[in-house]
Amino acid sequence: MNTLQAAHDLENAGFPTEQAEALTNVLHEALQSDVATKADLNELEAKILKLMVGQTLTIVALVFALLKFMLPQATP
Repeated sequence: MNTLQAAHDLENAGFPTEQAEALTNVLHEALQSDVATKADLNELEAKILKLMVGQTLTIVALVFALLKFMLPQATP
């Protein structure tokens, strides 16, 4: 956010300079606090994908283990 431009825009819209600057500062702080960036979302997506792959592999391994245990063993 270009705070200087925002303050000028507010002044041009009729806000007194002090109010324009204060409002711009408040908006800037609000936008900067606890807002996820695209990089944050991409990192989270990668973590979720990694967890999903791990869970899928675990489920597949469990299914094979159960099948091996439950199916009758062939005797030569």
